Amino acid sequence: MNEELEHTMVGSWPLIHFIAYICHEANRALVTVTVGLPRPQWCDLPQTTKECVIAAVREVISSGYCYGADVEAPERLGSVVGYEKLSFPDRLGGHMFRAIVLSIVECVRKQRALGLDSAGWCERLRIISGKREEKEQ
Repeated sequence: MNEELEHTMVGSWPLIHFIAYICHEANRALVTVTVGLPRPQWCDLPQTTKECVIAAVREVISSGYCYGADVEAPERLGSVVGYEKLSFPDRLGGHMFRAIVLSIVECVRKQRALGLDSAGWCERLRIISGKREEKEQ
């Protein structure tokens, strides 16, 4: 993964962790609406679950791969369920996850390519998301 993305901060959060937070909250909303099953907020997740989401963000950034968005390689994450057997919300969630990660990364990279500091953009992203300036939990 690009080293610059590892060190980009959004407030007090590393960008990669912040993207994972946004992806989780978007997926949580999707599941709540489509399945009616409430999911815990990011701050209530076990650390191991957060680390899995963060690892998935890194995987998307480095290879573009995301389970649910790639019908050819579901075994890469050791799943015993093929893509075609995933529920619609799970398939949609995979595509949404990948789109969120890649669009945020593209924005940060474009800012840098134009010689602009991405700190201002990242701060606006933090404000838009409603995330308070608190330490990551």
